[in-house]
This record gives sequence, structure tokens and C-alpha cells, in this order.
Amino acid sequence: LKAALFLGSDASGVRRFQSIGNSPILIPSFTSSKTMAANGRQIAKVRDATVDAQTNLADFLLIAAQHEPDRVAIETEVACYTYAQLVKMVASMQVVLRRALDRCDEVVAAKDSSGDSDEPPCFHRRRADEHTVCIALERGPECLVAVHATMLEGCVYNTFDVAEPREKLRTWIEIAQHPVMITSQPIMAKLGLKEPGWQINGTHPRYVLDVNEAIRKGEGRANPLPQPGQRQSDLTRLCYVIFTSGSTGKPKAVMIEHRSACNLVRVWSDFVGVQHDDRLAQMASMAFDNHVPEVYGAMHKRCTSVVVPDMMKRSGPDMVSWLASKRINVMVTVPSHLRSMSGPGTDVSTNALPNLRVLDIGGEALGKDVLDVWAPGRCMFNIYGPTEITVVCAGTRVRPGDEITIGGNLPTYLNHVLDPETLQECPMGVRGVLYTGGIGTARGYLDDEAKTSAKFVEVPGFGRMYCSGDVVSKDDQGRIHYHGRADWQVKVRGIRIELEALEEAVGNVQGVKHCEARVVDNGQKLVLIASGPSASEGAVKEAAAKLGKGYVLNVVKIVEQSAWKFNTSGKLVRNHVPLEDVAKSEDNSVDSWEAFKQEGTSELELEIARCVAQLISAPEWTRDSHFIEDLGLDSAGFGKLITHLRRKSELQLVDLPMLFDSPTVAKLAAAVEAKRKDEVHDDSDTELLSESEHGDVLLDLLFGGRGVFSD
Repeated sequence: LKAALFLGSDASGVRRFQSIGNSPILIPSFTSSKTMAANGRQIAKVRDATVDAQTNLADFLLIAAQHEPDRVAIETEVACYTYAQLVKMVASMQVVLRRALDRCDEVVAAKDSSGDSDEPPCFHRRRADEHTVCIALERGPECLVAVHATMLEGCVYNTFDVAEPREKLRTWIEIAQHPVMITSQPIMAKLGLKEPGWQINGTHPRYVLDVNEAIRKGEGRANPLPQPGQRQSDLTRLCYVIFTSGSTGKPKAVMIEHRSACNLVRVWSDFVGVQHDDRLAQMASMAFDNHVPEVYGAMHKRCTSVVVPDMMKRSGPDMVSWLASKRINVMVTVPSHLRSMSGPGTDVSTNALPNLRVLDIGGEALGKDVLDVWAPGRCMFNIYGPTEITVVCAGTRVRPGDEITIGGNLPTYLNHVLDPETLQECPMGVRGVLYTGGIGTARGYLDDEAKTSAKFVEVPGFGRMYCSGDVVSKDDQGRIHYHGRADWQVKVRGIRIELEALEEAVGNVQGVKHCEARVVDNGQKLVLIASGPSASEGAVKEAAAKLGKGYVLNVVKIVEQSAWKFNTSGKLVRNHVPLEDVAKSEDNSVDSWEAFKQEGTSELELEIARCVAQLISAPEWTRDSHFIEDLGLDSAGFGKLITHLRRKSELQLVDLPMLFDSPTVAKLAAAVEAKRKDEVHDDSDTELLSESEHGDVLLDLLFGGRGVFSD
């Protein structure tokens, strides 16, 4: 592997190691079977004829370690762990986590006995059972160790992406009120915690653990290795809490039980055909539920998860060569990511990616453009499922030329098209709302009975089901056709937004009388149709952009008042203005190249600006306009921009880190000039993201700088 070549070995040929705590990380291509066997010897001693009947999500790791302790479980860019090594580290982590949880209970018990308890009711309800543990770590072995230690202690894991906006993270902490947080020294610096210790005074999390220190201290004790519990009582215990986006108001914390998670892993891995020798790309943030099939699907089949570096995920066509070099067999992703990878001139066929056999596509509507480019020679699956049904509930294999649907019921799941007013099943071909149920149905929303009862309903004849809010229909073959959302929440360029919030903001613009927002082009373009005596395209775009980067408008169409239709109660009838008119407006949208202010720009800057102009719709912009904040480009857009730039011989040095570090035309041109002068650079000189960009993210804001760390 390239990682091994980078790390190398000394003159005597001795392998080099890195450590987390005192556990060695083995360099993949230098790790002999003899060495791995030694690492797994302790696990092998307790191997028995365990039947693969997982009752706790952590059982997938433990059973894999019993059967194949020496097999590589997880691989990063520089190292790998066997299943045996992960289990040993989990045992060490458990010791320290148990101590922190015991102290939490002691504190609450003491306050209860004195009558001076200030703990909220939800903490009392969960303190003896189903503690929620916050895990703030990057994807990788440390995060998996923390997650498994949490589950094996009978607790509920809740993983945060440390790059999330700090206001959102603060809200999550306030809702879940975790007694314990597990993080690491690098993340500590980003979160603003400075001194080690036990208690954060008067708030949650009450204790914060450094994962590396916890593993190191735990290894100093004689820790019995955890074994698969296979306890029936675990099935109905909470496994994890995942927060939905919560674009407006408080986000919802979805509670998933172990039986639902274990069922998902078994059903999904069999449905898409994960094989024992496969290498799965681990791309999903652990804060999103897609990580469950990625991580545990690999463990179920006892194969290897390969962690995709964050910058590589956003690198567009560069990721194709990464997939080839890592020999990835299975990848779970979204259509917009595949689009960013398959720009003009990039070969994504089986010739370029001979190992890539399975693609699981979900999260966005699958388009024919993605299907026709990526499906030939591969098993491509269009998979559908809300977080509230444990990731998946429907799916189908799709081939070039197929009509695109979300397929039928996956095993153990129920999907019915119902009239939301009567809860009666809709006839074939008639549109209704998708209600889904079965073993994957979530327990509900954490400490929010009102929202739980509104979304999880008893349907006569079908039992308890989740109302997805998705408008669908079924054909005569039982295939489900997706037609959009029944509510206002949609995804644009992979970012979830609220159309109602956008229309409210535009409606407040002077001169606008009526407006309607729509998403077109498979979620890639946001369109705003408006009317009014003095409605201005520029003012409309400015009002939308203030809501955030997800609200940057691609098209504004100003129409006459007579274009609208209103019902008898005076409400505007949505989707009445023909889509053909919207499509025409795209053809007549602002020419972003003409809108670029060229004064004072160099020839190189003009070349860059021409490429940028092909991807944006901006009424006026300059060499200093920020690609993300001002022009609305996202990670998928950066991938496309790299493709355009590299067609120019003078811009072939541009890569993703350069775009993030130099996000304007002027800065990018200067960076290219600098790199030209010294093209021989070690890749390690390019920082993925500087600490200042993610610094001061969470705990200094949440806890007023009072946070301290436990040992």
C-alpha cells in the first residue's frame, strides 16, 4: 500500500508503528500473519461455537474478533487495526468509561438524598439505564473504540461531527444532556477545553474523557475481554441517538434500538451482496446514520473498512484514483458525490475502477446521468429510508436504461402508500404519503412525546408506522415511485433547507407580492419564481443568500401576476407556473462571465474566473468574491471546478486543499503562481484544514470555558 511506502521502515527492515494509547497500529503491507496471530492470541483463547445471533450492535465486532481475530478491521491512510486489537482497546476504554458513569450516578444519588437535586427529569429517567454518551471524534479507530465501549456499558452512543456549526452542537448537547463526553486531545483544542479534571460545573456533560488517555490508563489494568452478550434484553435497549437536521426550530433526536440496528446490518449487507474479502469505503460521518451499514456491514461479513480522508471525499475526480489504489469494492454514497467525481475526461468505468463492484446510492434522487455513467458493469442499488426507520426500508438494483424507482420493500420492512387524512391505502398508481414500519421503526424522538405521537402513528391493519412525508405511488409490480416531499423540507446540492423559510424571506423583499421556491435538476438547482410591481432579481438573491449557503439561488424567474393560480380560499396553488417556463428561465439566466468585474485582473485570474463562471449564477462578482460564502459553491461544486480548471495547462496544479485555502480568484491565482515556482512539495505540507478554521467550536461556547477533562 502507498501508506506503507510513505512510512517506510528502518535500515534493518523493522516495521514502523504508531500508537493510540499503547495499542500499536500495524502498517498494512508490513504486517505478517505471524504478527497478527500474536495480537489475536488472547481473543482466540475465548473463541467458541458462537452462533451469529447479535442482540447488541457491538456483537458484530466481538463475533468477528472471535472468528477471525487477525483480520484487518479498519484501515486508515497510515495504518490498520485487526479485529483483535480493536476489542482489546475497547476493553481498556470500558474501564474508564464505567468509572465516569459510576461517578455520575454517585453525584445524582447524593443530590437526591439531600433533596437538592438540580438534574432535569430526563437525566433521572436515564441515569440508571440508557445513559446517552456524547462522542466527539473524527472517523477512525478511536471513534469505533468509544462507540463500542459505550454500547457494551449498556449506554447509548451519540456521535457528533466536530465540523458542525457550534450553535447546532450546543443545541444537541442541551437536548441529549449527556453525562459523559468522549473526545481526544486534538479535538479538545478545537473545542476549547484546556485542563484535565473531572467535572464541568453545573452542566452537561458532567465528565469528559480523552479517548487516548483512557485507553492508556485502561491498558494498565487486567481487563477481561468483552464477549458477545447475546442477551434478549439488549434487543429493546436504545443503541444510538441520531439528530435530524432541524433546519428550523429544535432538531429531533431519533432513538434507535439494538434490534433495529442489528436487523438493518443483516438485511442491508445481504441485499447489496457484501462479501467476505471486500473492502468497504467508510465515507459517512459518524454523526449520520449511513455509518451503520458502512461500518457494521463490514464487521458482519468480517471484511475491512477503509476510512476515506475528509479532503479526499471532497476532491472530485481525484477520488477516482484513490478508489482504484485502495481497491475499494463497496461504496455507499449520494448522486451528487458521484457527479463531482465523473467530470469530463475522467474515466470511471470498470477499466479505471476494476474492483468497485457495488454502489449503494441514497439520500438524494438518483438521476439518469449518474445511472448511465456509473452503473455499467456494476451492481448499483437505489436505496431509500428515513432515519426514523433505521436507515433503509426500500430498494432495488438499477441498470442503465431502467426506469428509476426506489424499488420495493426490503425484508422485514413494511411500506404502504396511504391517504394521510384517512390512513386508507391508495389504489395502484394514485399518489399518497409513504408510511413505513417493521422492526426498523424507531422508538421515537428523545424527550419529545408530541413530535413522536405526530409522526409515529397506529395504522389500522398495519400497526405502528412512521409517516415519512414523502409523496409516492406504487405501480403494478409493487415498485415505489418517488414524487417529492409533502412538507417543505428538501435537499439542494446535498444541503437540507426549508422552502417555507426561503419564501418567507423573499416575500419580505420590497416589491415582491407573491413567490414560490422549487428544486429542479435532481436537487442540484434552487429556483425562485416571483411577481410584483418592482420585484428585483438582485434583491431576491440577496435575501435568499442571507439564510445560508444552502439557499443560494441558481435561477430567479420574474413573472406577471396573472401567471399564478389561487384556490377558493385565496391560497396560491403551487406548481401552477409550468416547469417549461422555469427551464427557459435557466437558459436566460444571468451570464456570470459577463457579470464578472475584470478591472485589475491578470490573465491567470481571468482563466480561473472563466471556469468559475460556468458553475455559478451571480449578478455581480469580482476577483475577491468568496467561492463558498459569496458564490454558493459547495464541495460537489469544488469537484466540478477542479475538472474545469485542469483542462487549462496552466491550472493543472490545482487541487482541493488549494481551493479551500485560497477560495477566491485572486488568492487561487497567487497560490498557483507560488506552486509553479516550487512544484516539488511534500503532500504533508498542505494542511487539510487549519485549526483556526475549526477552533473554538463547541465547549467554550457551551460551558463558558469551565470544561475540564477526566482521566
